[in-house]
Amino acid sequence: MRTILRQNYPADALLDVMLQGRRGADGRAKTVGGLDEDVYQVLSEVQDRQSVLACIAANLPYGLHRVIDRPVLYFTLLREPVSRCISYWYFAHRTRHDGHLWNTLERHGFDIRRICEERAAYQLSNDQVRMIAGTSAPEPGGDEFRLACELIEERFLFAGAIEFFEPCVQVLARQFGWSYVPKIKLNVRIPEAASILPPKADEHFRETNEWDIRLYEWLVKQYLPRRLA
Repeated sequence: MRTILRQNYPADALLDVMLQGRRGADGRAKTVGGLDEDVYQVLSEVQDRQSVLACIAANLPYGLHRVIDRPVLYFTLLREPVSRCISYWYFAHRTRHDGHLWNTLERHGFDIRRICEERAAYQLSNDQVRMIAGTSAPEPGGDEFRLACELIEERFLFAGAIEFFEPCVQVLARQFGWSYVPKIKLNVRIPEAASILPPKADEHFRETNEWDIRLYEWLVKQYLPRRLA
């Protein structure tokens, strides 16, 4: 997606940024309204460049419209939650020499339940609901799920799914007038030792992502059939 954006917007009109980590200084999940320095730096750049920016590609939760003086259109792509968490786990291992996430998992004995209960890695428990609802809730529930659905319907121009990447990108291209949409292969999981994953990891991720699973199922069964028709 970022490749597509870079091909359709001039460099000075695109802000492409990735925040590291989801746990904020207060122990809750990072939000646009929080006090985390890395979020503050991104928001400051957005505010400084808002007169020339046409697109922002950032792993920021919903809420950017509250801090700038221009209309904001949101779009996002969800991923099936269990496969997303497994992929994230492998990613943490591959980047263990450059990032901090693998060290965090190791300190918690690679125990998925403990990692989620102690809120050590919000990425592994209902974080898609958190991001779309723009909430810092350590344990999202029905209220956050309903808010996420409501925001997708009312405030997001479009929400797609990685598993339906091509038709979703075509919708976005029509909506935003993108002229360049190359054929892009989705990431293919690099073969890695199964021992990297804890035993029954898929079962544990299913337990720790109840609301992400509900959101994803609502998206692909109710929302996307209407939007892709």
